[in-house]
Amino acid sequence: MKVAVRTLFMLLMIAVLAPATFAQSTPDAVRDVPSPFAGGIGEVATYLDQRGTPVLELSVTGIEREWDGYDRWSEPQAGSDFVLVSMTVTNLGTRPFVVEPYDFSLVDSLGVSQSQAWVSGGSLIMSEDTTIDGGASIEFQLVFEVFSDLDPLMLFWSPEFDVYVVMYLGN
Repeated sequence: MKVAVRTLFMLLMIAVLAPATFAQSTPDAVRDVPSPFAGGIGEVATYLDQRGTPVLELSVTGIEREWDGYDRWSEPQAGSDFVLVSMTVTNLGTRPFVVEPYDFSLVDSLGVSQSQAWVSGGSLIMSEDTTIDGGASIEFQLVFEVFSDLDPLMLFWSPEFDVYVVMYLGN
């Protein structure tokens, strides 16, 4: 009985003290520092060049599951739905920058990466490379085909080899 009480007491102490220890050792996020990671819809992710200079700011402004604004030739496969991702991109520099739509991929809740679907139907859907002038912003949409029972989890953008900007799509 004493062993059971001691074990229960030890487990209780671990449960009480462990969160306090983690809370003290985890640094607060610095909001003023640009980051290539966005924590949700409406949050900003920044593309940084190789020297750490901010080049572009990207923000997912909305997600529409089961998007049906496509034309009759663009229907999703059986068991799949189209997911429409609305975005804003701002060029922070003075030189033009080309954004290529097929550099984006959506990762679903199983961890499977999907390339942009070939769809026509919306006027803001980015299907060709788009130049953003220095200091300018553009709004556009991307469409991905995802199995109906899975959720869109993250949007990845790879503007150059081995460089990623990651936008979490939850909440």
